[in-house]
Amino acid sequence: MKQLPFFILLISLFSACKKDPIDSNPGTNGQTYMSAKLNGDLVKTWSPSGLIMKAEISAQTKDTLYSLLISGIETGSNFNQLKLGLGRGIPPEIGAYTDKGDCMALEGCAGIYYEVVKNGNTVKDYGSNPTLGSAANINFSILEFKSKGRVKGSFSGVIFEKDTDERMEVTEGEFDTYIQ
Repeated sequence: MKQLPFFILLISLFSACKKDPIDSNPGTNGQTYMSAKLNGDLVKTWSPSGLIMKAEISAQTKDTLYSLLISGIETGSNFNQLKLGLGRGIPPEIGAYTDKGDCMALEGCAGIYYEVVKNGNTVKDYGSNPTLGSAANINFSILEFKSKGRVKGSFSGVIFEKDTDERMEVTEGEFDTYIQ
């Protein structure tokens, strides 16, 4: 009978101490995310992921290009995609990268891309256009350049639609995901 008051006390303690709800801030509790403001409108993606590639670009010089692509599908859209790209002659490291216009350059190149899809067809395709003055800045605060490695950082810039030259400003970009 003495166990009953202890049991009631234990139940009272557990019911009084409820779990904190899952934090709605992306990047907590193991959630991955990528988001940015595009011309002031917030775009969030679901389940972004990273992909790494390594390619020999010159058989004579044995130059190698390492690439990292981070992409996510916009939440609530018809498969609109927000993508970040980085190409470099050595494996990428933590730090800042900018758009140099030539993503085959060995010194490194960053790019921001946004693709608008309607009924399964791309209707607008935004990306770098150095002749129009595009700019892409990607800053990696965590970069484990390997399969299952984590990649986290921020991005911003100006991109242009490839057919109409429509300008889009990208601000407050953030990502936190894993490489496949």
